[in-house]
Amino acid sequence: MQPERMADIRNGSVFRGSVGNDTVISTAAGFQFGKMKPTDWQINNASTSHKSLTEGRRADQVKHESQTAAKTAEKTSYLTQSDVTKKLVQRMQDTEQWKSELLRAIQDLIAETDLLLSQKRRLEKALAASEVPLHITTECLKNRERRQNSDSVEDNVEIALFKEAEIINSVQDLLNSTIEEANIQVRNNRAAKHILEMDWSDKLEALSIDTRSGSLSNASTDAHYKPAATAFQNTQSEPQMWLIYSHDNIGDAERERDVSCNLRHVIDSILSDLSRDMRNQADIVKVLFEDRIDQVHESIVELTNQLQQVLSNIAAQEKNIRDLRRAIKDKELPMKVVQSRLDNRSRRPGLENCQDLAQFRMVEEVATIGESIDTLVEKLQQAEESLKSLTDTRMELYNLQYRSASAEPNRSTFLLRLLPECELRSARH
Repeated sequence: MQPERMADIRNGSVFRGSVGNDTVISTAAGFQFGKMKPTDWQINNASTSHKSLTEGRRADQVKHESQTAAKTAEKTSYLTQSDVTKKLVQRMQDTEQWKSELLRAIQDLIAETDLLLSQKRRLEKALAASEVPLHITTECLKNRERRQNSDSVEDNVEIALFKEAEIINSVQDLLNSTIEEANIQVRNNRAAKHILEMDWSDKLEALSIDTRSGSLSNASTDAHYKPAATAFQNTQSEPQMWLIYSHDNIGDAERERDVSCNLRHVIDSILSDLSRDMRNQADIVKVLFEDRIDQVHESIVELTNQLQQVLSNIAAQEKNIRDLRRAIKDKELPMKVVQSRLDNRSRRPGLENCQDLAQFRMVEEVATIGESIDTLVEKLQQAEESLKSLTDTRMELYNLQYRSASAEPNRSTFLLRLLPECELRSARH
């Protein structure tokens, strides 16, 4: 090799080959510049291999975590959807229960309103029927106006007739006012029923919607994205308000039903009392007519005997009342004893405080004494009511006893009192 070419090679000059190609060859310093050492090469290879392994493991981890997350999401979604479905079922059960309660309240109110309307018809019938005795009493007074001279006196019969007319007029006023009260209560019942029906209708529609919602599943074709549905509406009620609303509606309806029921009982009492008052007064007038016509002194004696019997019964009933009160008083000490025993034994320590036979027997004794007291109190009430009735009867007998027995041979007037009593009694039914 020529020395100049060697110099070119060492100096990094261009080597021109025999075929005309030029090859640039670096100098020794040029070979060393920009190249890594074998140790660096090995480190680089090791780093690349480590990175590959690390990324592989990370990829496996991500894959595993992704699969786990997917399974967890699927399970969570399933459990959440199942729980929501259960909540919907529970809600539907609650709604169905309230709907049933509302329906029961509606049916009860309808039945009660029908009963009240029946009572109202009885009032109207009684009002119409009261015209019959009023007409008879008026005719009796007109006939007695035709009496002559000393027979034209303001006797007990005439007073009784005027009183009878007054009673009948009062009866008619009371019947009219009670009919109006019944009309008002019927309107109240119907208003309460309307509220119940609206609540029932809303629950029926809500139940239909919840049933349709509860039947939705992942396989349903009518399930769609409704992102706006997740927002709470200002018009939505709270669960407690939902419960209170139906509870209050039923409570209001039951109160109206109770008022209506009480009014029916009052109507029963009114019809019974008014019929009794009218019948009693009519009987008094009838007796007075008989006394005046037939001079029934024997009936005065009989009334006196009856009064004595009533007085005897009153005395016996008063003694019975005293005995009953004493018997009730006598039950106080046994009750105190057994309750004190129970109270003392309740302080027994530990397992000694046992529900033994003595405990049960004492509890039974309390119940037995209580039942005895209740029975005696009931009998006392009955006795007092009987005494009151006897006292009322005694007063009636006193009144009848001192009626004038003077003759009143006005038979045409008396015959008016003998009209078919079925017409007079129609006020009761």
